[in-house]
Amino acid sequence: MRVRYVSVMSAGLGRVLQTVPMGTRGGCDDAGMSAGSLADAVLVTHAVFVAWVVFGVFAVWRWPRLAVVHLPALAWGIWIEASGRVCPLTPLEVSLRRQAGESGYTGGFIDHYVGGVLYPDGLTREAQWAGAGLLVLVNVVVYGLVLVRATRRRGS
Repeated sequence: MRVRYVSVMSAGLGRVLQTVPMGTRGGCDDAGMSAGSLADAVLVTHAVFVAWVVFGVFAVWRWPRLAVVHLPALAWGIWIEASGRVCPLTPLEVSLRRQAGESGYTGGFIDHYVGGVLYPDGLTREAQWAGAGLLVLVNVVVYGLVLVRATRRRGS
């Protein structure tokens, strides 16, 4: 029996309809999700988390109580960027991709999926520091405005 499913390919840019025999690597089996599907889920989770770190401050502007959720994510994102470390979701995704018979990748999530867009010459330590600095600057400004707005509302 053959199963059809849609998988986000490791380039993360398109969807490809694949036909894979049941019980094979990368296909669905009786146990549930395949390693490839799990890798796709990790990819989506990672992308959503990165988007939350970068753009979550604008949600905080609208709903200040979200700061409780955004600030820890922001601290983690800044630390990962500034320290040059790799987020634990990256090796998890790569491992799952390899288990599914796909090729993994080296380096970090941002370098692999959006590095060419954000850092055309490749992800360097200087670029990581610049990214972390920009993230800090934007968040300090917006969080400062949130605090000023909250102070004015209380004073009214």
